[in-house]
Amino acid sequence: MANVRMLIFDVIVLAYVIIGVATFTPWILLSAMGPTSFAITVSDNIYHFFSLFCHQLPWRSLFFDGAQLPVCSRCASIYAFTALGLVFFRLKG
Repeated sequence: MANVRMLIFDVIVLAYVIIGVATFTPWILLSAMGPTSFAITVSDNIYHFFSLFCHQLPWRSLFFDGAQLPVCSRCASIYAFTALGLVFFRLKG
């Protein structure tokens, strides 16, 4: 039973890490590749996905190099630090 619980916890950790990384993916793509069609398509899909969970108001969002984060500052910190906390607890046992 303990192995099933650890497997479920590992899946939750993986999901939050993916969400945490996905919030910063448009910034990384647009900064590294510039406004290429691939970077814009991936970024648009990520923005559309996160619009289901966040209001994405520009005056509450972070910008880097003219690109808005797909979630507001509050949601970005929730996703990033939840992922970091879960990874920390997973590594500490």
